[in-house]
Amino acid sequence: MISSINASILLTDKEKEFIENHPIIKVGNDKFWPPFDFYEDNQAKGFSVDYLKELGTISGLKFEFIQGESWEALTNKLKTKKLDILTALEPTLKNKKFALFSDDILVTFESMITQKKYSNLNSYRDLYGKKVGIIKGYDLENEIKENHKQIDMVLFDTPLEAIHALSDGRIDVFIENSSVALYLMNKHFISNLKLNASPKFPNLDDGDIIKVASRIDYPELHSIIQKAIKLIPDDKKIYLHKKWISSINNLPNKTTIIALTKEEKEYLKNKKVIKMCVDPNWMPFERIKNSKHIGLASDYIKLFSKKLNIPIELVATSSWSESLQKAKSRECDILSLASNTPLRSEYMDFTSPYMVTPIVVATKIGIPFIDSIESIKEKKLGVVKGYSFNEILRGKYPNINLVEVDSTKDGLNKVESGKIFGYIDNSIVINDEIQKNYVSTLAVSGKFIYKSELSIATRNDEVILNNIFQKAIDSIDYVDKQKILSKWVKISYASKVDYTLVWQILCIVSMIWIFNIYRQNLLKKQNQELETIVNEKTKDLHNLNKDLEQKVKQRTLELEKLNKELTNLSNIDPLTGAYNRRYLYTVSKDLIALTKRGNQHLSLAMIDIDDFKKINDTYGHSIGDEVIKTIVNKISKNIRASDTLVRFGGEEFVILLNNTNLHQSMIILEKIRKIIEQCILKESIRFTISIGASEFMDNENNIEKLIKRADEWLYIAKNSGKNRIGNKVA
Repeated sequence: MISSINASILLTDKEKEFIENHPIIKVGNDKFWPPFDFYEDNQAKGFSVDYLKELGTISGLKFEFIQGESWEALTNKLKTKKLDILTALEPTLKNKKFALFSDDILVTFESMITQKKYSNLNSYRDLYGKKVGIIKGYDLENEIKENHKQIDMVLFDTPLEAIHALSDGRIDVFIENSSVALYLMNKHFISNLKLNASPKFPNLDDGDIIKVASRIDYPELHSIIQKAIKLIPDDKKIYLHKKWISSINNLPNKTTIIALTKEEKEYLKNKKVIKMCVDPNWMPFERIKNSKHIGLASDYIKLFSKKLNIPIELVATSSWSESLQKAKSRECDILSLASNTPLRSEYMDFTSPYMVTPIVVATKIGIPFIDSIESIKEKKLGVVKGYSFNEILRGKYPNINLVEVDSTKDGLNKVESGKIFGYIDNSIVINDEIQKNYVSTLAVSGKFIYKSELSIATRNDEVILNNIFQKAIDSIDYVDKQKILSKWVKISYASKVDYTLVWQILCIVSMIWIFNIYRQNLLKKQNQELETIVNEKTKDLHNLNKDLEQKVKQRTLELEKLNKELTNLSNIDPLTGAYNRRYLYTVSKDLIALTKRGNQHLSLAMIDIDDFKKINDTYGHSIGDEVIKTIVNKISKNIRASDTLVRFGGEEFVILLNNTNLHQSMIILEKIRKIIEQCILKESIRFTISIGASEFMDNENNIEKLIKRADEWLYIAKNSGKNRIGNKVA
């Protein structure tokens, strides 16, 4: 068997011995997860199967593929050591107790799949109150059970069973890998379904990251796999991707055509060219190189330009701050990638995010894991000047010690030199830069609850431009997204080493070490004898402490879980999934304290549905409920993560706008009013809202007066003709 090993892979003696002693490696074959892993014509097939065969060719490992009746059953077999390898197992803390995980071999996306006739879903909140299909054993099952009781979860053994249940109307939504869903819909001629956005559950990654998981008691197997992965040629990886992933196309539900209105077409015709500003140094997302726009965003912009049939022209800048200034002065029409903030909303509109990634902090290697910004806010933390994180973090943590830097590279250099403790940025950007330039000195040491939600920003004096780019974003299918991500977010590979020279040097050094080793062994033996005595005395005490700590920890977790469930039930409106009045009075205390402490602004809007009794009397209460849920859905999509939407009672709603003055809130509220005005239910039912707005005053200690002023201005808006905003600077 050793003779079949690829000559380019360097194995240790232990690794060679492992291959000799384990002639067959048992691999779990998920029979029902095409195109990655499935069983057809009496043989294992798919991307993962072919990828492992390539690893076997390089390493000399021989694989036997063992079929499982379900994903849950395969996971249990790896856990009980009846299998040696499983692909696509999530690297969670629970799974890391029994498996070792390789580097990424593929990054894919999850999608919420629905029937075509239903409205698009944009986030996990849209799943509340719906029957949602989940595969047994997925980590998503526990996430919904523990944190999203509002979802009616229906469990299935295989994706195909769930696809048929969705097509037949037995469930409302099915959450699955987009490539798996597309493959099954195409193969089984199911044409009444469509892909929506990723659910973006706060505690889970948006994508499916495929790794090779191996038995935790086989470290040599893990190291052999790691070495073989680094030696797979790029052309072989491209071939496997084309064979299994890129070939899934021409499905009837792929949105490739943008349906523009006559007004939108006329606007583009007169516009002739769209001017664009970008971040000139933010790879792999984007940069300006030799006067050209490159990166992830560049590939999206090329698609948008082609679909809209209009040139999108780069406006060169030297920094992100300069790009923001040019957008503000109308020298550019759009920003290719930007997060929505109150300051930017004064001069730009924002589409829904088309890239969402976690915010992380990079530090020197060896720093313990950081689970919250609160724990490090007093340390010096670098953020690129002008980035949205700067505004968000200063709003949430007024005393945070932020240091503005010129670029990602500048921030990481300052961490490496010790001038700052950490650098905060998007996870993809930091990982890309660390792999290229800082792999031996820096590492990602913490992942925060905040996410980088990146949209296309359009000048707000030409509102129609935002509608056009929203349609362009909606037209991009998941296959194109995956191609773009795979192109720019790559696994790093070690460069080839001249091992002949290495062995020559090692031989010389070994001769020098032999004498020193002999002397050290004598001392080492004496030290070991002393350590054995000490270890035996402390072992019993350590075990007792460990058992006690485990019992306390388990009981604490159980109590926390119960408290969390009770809190969620008491704070959520069951019809809409929005917060209720009880939560408003609870959260407002913290917001008012933060507003006063940080010398910030806080605005409140009181919203009422116009002529709602008439809607109920004319169409019935079920339609009235649909109107309420539609309004909550539209408002939720057009406010920020830091804002709070509350169903105050009946047809009344409240929005708390954090760190926002009355002038800024009017921009947001006017946009919401126009969106509601344009809504149509059942092809003919229209409805509008009236809004009263007010701003918190420094001499106030609670929210009551703020609500009263907003309610008074709501009354004025109602009596002035409805479908308008009443306000007065407090």
